[in-house]
Amino acid sequence: MAGNQCCVKLSVEPSRGLIDERFIIMVKKVLPGFSLTLHSLHHNEDGHSWEAFAHFISDAAGTVDVSEDCSLGGTYSGVEPMGLAVDYLTPGITKKTGKAVDKQYLETAYKVLQQHPQVLGSRIAMLGLSLGASITLKMAVYSEVVKLRCAVSICGSHVQPVDGFVEELIDFCKNRTEKIRYNEKQEQTTRDLLLPIPTDPSLKVDVGRLQCPLLLVVGDDDQNWPAPESANDMQQMMERAGNRHLLTVLWYPKAGHLIEPPYLPHIRISNSKMAASELSYLILWGGERVAHCHAQEDSWKKILAFLTENLFGCDK
Repeated sequence: MAGNQCCVKLSVEPSRGLIDERFIIMVKKVLPGFSLTLHSLHHNEDGHSWEAFAHFISDAAGTVDVSEDCSLGGTYSGVEPMGLAVDYLTPGITKKTGKAVDKQYLETAYKVLQQHPQVLGSRIAMLGLSLGASITLKMAVYSEVVKLRCAVSICGSHVQPVDGFVEELIDFCKNRTEKIRYNEKQEQTTRDLLLPIPTDPSLKVDVGRLQCPLLLVVGDDDQNWPAPESANDMQQMMERAGNRHLLTVLWYPKAGHLIEPPYLPHIRISNSKMAASELSYLILWGGERVAHCHAQEDSWKKILAFLTENLFGCDK
C-alpha cells in the first residue's frame, strides 16, 4: 500500500457505560471496498479470555459501522450491533456453590434496606434469577417480615419443599438425580428434576396467596429449570385463587436458561463444579443465540418498566 497508506481510526463509544447500554464501534479512513476483520478480547477476573471476531468490507467512504454493517462471517453473521460483545467464543466456566443463605439472612437484608436513608421502606421489590427466582417466590408468599411492592422471577420455578429453604431445595433435587438426562456429548439436562409439576401442596409455593404484582420471565428452551411448565401451573393456581390479575408473564421462544441483562454473552453450555467436590460436569442451559440475545434485550426493558410502574406508581 505504498503511497496509499492511511491512518486507520478505530472508535468505540461510549468508553464507559452501564451494562445495558449499547456501544458504537466504527472504523474510518480505510480504503473503499477494503476487507478487514474486527476482533474483541476480554479477560475476566478468573483469568479466562473471551473473544469474538467479524469480517467486514468498508463502504465507499472507507468506513465500517458495526451497528449498521453486515458481518460476512466470524463468530456471527449479519447485522448485530453488539455482536462483538455477545457472540464470544467462551472458555470453560466453573460455577461454585458457597454456603447457602437462609430465610433470616434475607429478612435481615430487607430490614437494612428499609432503614437506609435513600430507600422508601414501603417500596421494595425483589428480583431473582434461576435458583434465586425460587427463593424470591418463597419470600414473597411466606415471609412475615418481607413485604414486597412487587417481585420478578426470571427462569425460575415455584416447585420446592415449602418447609425449607435453599439447602432443602438442593437436597430435594439431589434425591431425584435419576431424572437427569445426558446427551451423546454427556451434557446434562436437569429440568426434569422438578417434573412433573407436583400436585402435593407441600412441594410448591402457594402463589395463590401472593398479594403483590409478579412478573415471570420464561425461555421456552430452558434446559436447566422447568420454567415454562412452572409458569403454566402458577397461572392456573392464581386463576383458581382469584389473584391472576397480579401476574404478568413474558414468554420467549427459543430462549434458554439465564435470561440476563442485555449484551451479556449467551452461554448454552458450561462446565460446573460443586463445592467440596472435585467432580465437574457439563450443564446444558439451552437457547439459540439470536433468540436468547433478543430475549435479554426485550425482557430487560420490560423488567425496568414493571419495576418503575410498581415502585414509583401511585400510592396504595
